[in-house]
Parts: sequence; C-alpha cells; structure tokens
Amino acid sequence: MLVLGSLVLAACSGSGDESAGSSPTTGPSDDDVRCEANSAIDEVFEALSTPAVFDLSESRIEEVFAQRRAAIRALADVAESDAEASALDELDDNYRVVESAYVEALTEHGDEVEEFGYLWAFDVFTSGGVSPEESEAYFAARDGGWPLLKAASLCSRPELLDLPDEDLDGDVEPGTIVFDRLDGEDTGLWAVPSTGGEPVQVDAPDGWDDLDEPTVARDGTTIVAIARRGGESPAVGLATGVLSDGFTVRYETSDARIACPRITSDGVLMATQFGHGTQPNLLLTIDGDDVSTTETPASDFYCAERTPDGELLLGAASRDRNEYGDFVRVDEGRSSLTVLYGPENCRGVPSGLSPDGQFELLVQTCDSPADSGLVLIDLATGDGERIVGWPSAVAQWSPSGDWITLGIASTDRPLSEATSVWVVRRDGTGLRQIVDGPSSWPTWVSDELPTPTG
Repeated sequence: MLVLGSLVLAACSGSGDESAGSSPTTGPSDDDVRCEANSAIDEVFEALSTPAVFDLSESRIEEVFAQRRAAIRALADVAESDAEASALDELDDNYRVVESAYVEALTEHGDEVEEFGYLWAFDVFTSGGVSPEESEAYFAARDGGWPLLKAASLCSRPELLDLPDEDLDGDVEPGTIVFDRLDGEDTGLWAVPSTGGEPVQVDAPDGWDDLDEPTVARDGTTIVAIARRGGESPAVGLATGVLSDGFTVRYETSDARIACPRITSDGVLMATQFGHGTQPNLLLTIDGDDVSTTETPASDFYCAERTPDGELLLGAASRDRNEYGDFVRVDEGRSSLTVLYGPENCRGVPSGLSPDGQFELLVQTCDSPADSGLVLIDLATGDGERIVGWPSAVAQWSPSGDWITLGIASTDRPLSEATSVWVVRRDGTGLRQIVDGPSSWPTWVSDELPTPTG
C-alpha cells in the first residue's frame, strides 16, 4: 500500500508540473489534495491492517489515527458537494468514536486479538468500549465511504468517475430482468424487459414488506429471493416463485442474518447465514421440510454455489478474518479448501453459475479501483477473465448463457445512488444500460413481464 500511495501521488497534477494546474504561487490544486489524502489513507490502512500493528506503541497508533483524520478533513475541505462533505464528516465522527476503544483493545488485549486476527479487533473488543449504536454507525460510515473510493479512482483511473460508454451493436436476448430498486421509494423487486422499457413492480408475499436479492434457478423461471418484514414481528426469509404466479415464503427467521440465496439444480435452497463476533458464517440449506446449517472449512465467506456435479464453491472465503477471501472449492469431506481464484488485495463474490455449469461470474472488489470489476472464472482451470472493468454489483446469466446482467456504478456517488442495471455479452461486448435509476441485484428470467397490479 505504501508503494501504491507514492505511485498515485506521482500521478497527481500538482507533483511539480505547473502546466498541470499547480504552481508555487497558487499552491496545490484540489485534485492534488485528493491524491495526497488518498496516499495518506493507504499508509494508514497498511499500518493498521497487517500483523505489524501489534508491534506499534499506543502513541504511534494514535499518530496513525491522527494522520487518517487529517486526510479525511483534507478531503472534506475540497468536497464538490454538500452530500460528499457530509459523508466525510460522518466518517470522521464515527472513526473518532471507535479509535479510543481500538487502542485500548490492542494495548490491553493484544494477545487475545492476535489469536484470531487483527481485523477482528473492531468487531470483538470494541463491543465493550462503544455502544451497539456507535458500533453500527461506525461500520455503516466505513462501508459507505464512497468519497474515499472517489479519491482513489481520481488518482488511478479517472474514467471510473463516469459510467462506461454503451455499445449498442446487435440485439439483446429477449426475456425479463428482475432487479432491486434502490431509490428509497417503491423499493423491492421490479421487472423490466431485457431490451429496456418501463419497469413493473413485483408483489411481495402476503404479510411481508418486500423481496430483494433475487436469483433464478437453472430452469430460467423459478426465482428465490430474500423476504423481509419489519414492524412488531420483524423477520427475514427465503421465498420462491415465478413471475406469473407470485411468491411463497419457504423459510423464515427472526434471529439470524441471511443473504445470497441460491437454488441448486435439484431444487435445494441455499443461503449464507452470518455469524457474529468469533462465530463462523454457516451454510443454510432448505431441502423440502429439512432445514439445516452447516459449518464449512471457511470461517468467513459470502456466497455459496453448488455445481451440477455436487461441488461446493465459496466466495470471499478464508479460514480466518485476517485474510482476504478467495474463490474456493470445498473438498468432498467438507474439511479443506482449494483456492480456484484469488488475486492479491481483492475479494471476489460469486454471482452465478453459467447454465452449463462450467463458468462462474465473480464480482471482484480490490483495494485499487483499477483492478475491480466483473470476472468470468473457468471452473475447470481457475483462469479468470475480467470482462467489465468498472465497479460492479451482482451479476447473473441470461437463460441461454450468451448474455449477462449486472449492476455497474461510477465512483463519484454512493453506491445506492450510482448503481444501475446493465447487460453485456459474455465476451464483454454489447454493454448497455437497461435501468438508469438506482438499481441492482438483477437476475434474468425467460418469463414475460408480469401484468401490473392495481
């Protein structure tokens, strides 16, 4: 990371070249400030996110935190909008809440923290130093730190601040794309023709607020999605259905967080059930009336896939939370992992098996925005080909396997505002936008668009 910081700093417009917008009399440009702040934040990450953190004194850790605060304040001073400045203020405020608890965790419990991973220090030991509300606010602010991503993009690939150019050559495979609407109004599942058009809302099951995270089965029509309910009896569940007939909730829980629903080739439902603190993530399966949770060799993973041959694949998977997660294959005895694909400093979330079961779509998020995007993995060889080099959200196949639908975002706004639904051929050509409003988690079905209700 320190090397990266020096490289991006050299690429800034104000690194000594007056023609690039900076001079001894005018001082650094706003872009120079952003790049310098990005370099400083890289150095902070390097200092706090490797085992070397256990060798730092309390005073040195506090100096590192001060460096990060100064960088965030510098970014806030050159923010281009009130929303961006507000996001940085919130990030700064919530970092400050946790910093003292983090220092205490390392100085008083360093040996314990080191046993199960330096990245867990916030998760575990700050729970005694900050309130649950403060902890939740910290993680929300950190995960939503889009201005930091914007600064990193500016210094490495400025084109990522905009959406990619469309390629309108040729016709798109007919069908319907079901997606999550993210604009805060009329959230839940919507459907739109794969060729574009007016979206139609998909009804949630009776007694449930909405559906999200849809995934289609290999038959091209059956969908599994996360059902959500708030109010006096909050719950999450797994619902299945087809567009023409509606959805039925097959499983629900009020005491667990689940995500990444899947339907296997033999109709078994799968999802990831997230652990808390030192508890591992579990594989949730629903086979008819049989509901079970299984611990895998990975204590941390996001999505799980099962191939037609019965192989279990895990994404963003690692044996402990010290490590970046890889895309892995689990052996038959469910005791060991084999890495299929895992670039350094990147995490890959599997989005969907190809209809022939030979390829996996992997949404790759890396420390450097320049390395992120949508990757096509050959399961036989583990080779990966990046077919979209833009910040990407969940992607899934068309029924034929010739096209892919995915979320794409620019890095100049929060993901909930910037992500929209696109389609692309499996070779990376034909990229075009289908839904231009905030939208994500698309899945492609062969059904026709449902008739609007009401």
